[in-house]
Amino acid sequence: MRREGRAFSVREVQTPIADWLAQTARGRGGVLLITGEPGTGRTSALRQLIQQAQVQGFTVADSWCRGDAAEPPHLPLTALLETLLYELGEQGKPLQEPLDRWMQNPQAWHIPTRLIYPLREIARQRPLLLAMDDTHRAHENLQRTLLNWLVGLRLEPIGLAITATSPLRGALADLQRFLSRAVAAHFGRR
Repeated sequence: MRREGRAFSVREVQTPIADWLAQTARGRGGVLLITGEPGTGRTSALRQLIQQAQVQGFTVADSWCRGDAAEPPHLPLTALLETLLYELGEQGKPLQEPLDRWMQNPQAWHIPTRLIYPLREIARQRPLLLAMDDTHRAHENLQRTLLNWLVGLRLEPIGLAITATSPLRGALADLQRFLSRAVAAHFGRR
C-alpha cells in the first residue's frame, strides 16, 4: 500500500522526522502536517525538520503565512518558490518561467497547481523540502493548491511540511482526513 503522508501532533513529531525525511529522499515524498495548539512548538518542530533536511542534502525553502488583510493570498507560496529559486540557482530554471507567468496573473490559481511539474523535474536531481509555517492562516486557495500537489509529491523526492493550529478547517481539514486515510490504509485499521 502507498503511504502518501502522515499527520502527527507536536508531541509525536520527534521520532518520525528522520523516517519521513529518509522516505522522501528515496522518492516517496509527501506531506508532513504538524498540528497543535498555539505555543506547543509547531514552529520549533518545523525548524528542526529544516535543519535535518539540510544536513541530509535536501534543498530547502520555507515561508510562513501571516494571514492578515494586507497579505495577498498568493504571497506565502510565491515567497516559498522564490526562496527555492534562489537556493537552486541554475538548477531552478524549469520553475522560473511558470512562476513568472503566475506572477503576471496571481489570481489564476490553476497555474500554481501546475507548478508541481517543474518541481518534480528539479527534485529528481536533488531532494526538496518545502516548508510552510502557520498554514491555517493561509487563504483557502493556497491551501487547496497544496492539497492538489499531493498526487505529484507521492512518487518524487519532494517533502511538503506544513504547520497549522488545531482544530483544522477547510482545505486543511480535508488534508488531515486524507492523510489519516492514507496512514490507516498503510498500517491497516486497528
